[in-house]
Amino acid sequence: GKKFTNGFIRNGHDVLEISDRDFIKNNKTFNLLKDSRVNFQKYLIEAFKNYNPDLLFFGHSNNIELDTISELRNLNKNIIISQWNEDPVMPSLSYSKKNISNISTYAPFVDHNFITTDPSVIKKKINSDNFHFFFVPVDRNIECFDVFKMNPKKDLFYAMSHGVNRAVL
Repeated sequence: GKKFTNGFIRNGHDVLEISDRDFIKNNKTFNLLKDSRVNFQKYLIEAFKNYNPDLLFFGHSNNIELDTISELRNLNKNIIISQWNEDPVMPSLSYSKKNISNISTYAPFVDHNFITTDPSVIKKKINSDNFHFFFVPVDRNIECFDVFKMNPKKDLFYAMSHGVNRAVL
């Protein structure tokens, strides 16, 4: 998400970055998740009213309620709402089922769905024409190790599986 924020800012856009996970984690009450999620919806709507954005661009979230998306659309009929997901959505991967489930929740309610897997793969699972492919974003402030400037004696190519943060090869 930070890479998108940086890119939008570099291209002259004003960005208000809100982390649903941080908000919910930092605003837990005795009722734990339920109240935090309800309060997050209220916070999102109030921030939207104050900021009046042209675009709502969210990714990897399952904390935005569909009623909240409807209310945001009612507040601004011209809003473009898009979701992105850079995790694989290949049916052969067991954890892709959760990714597909998260994406499918919002797919019919957003204007655009951006995924890093060929959209034809997910269209077999989700009946929607608003899927688009995008490359995994790169940001010069985050990916800054210029290997090409080095002159190593030997090159080593290391490839990691789709099990990022899962230690699965």
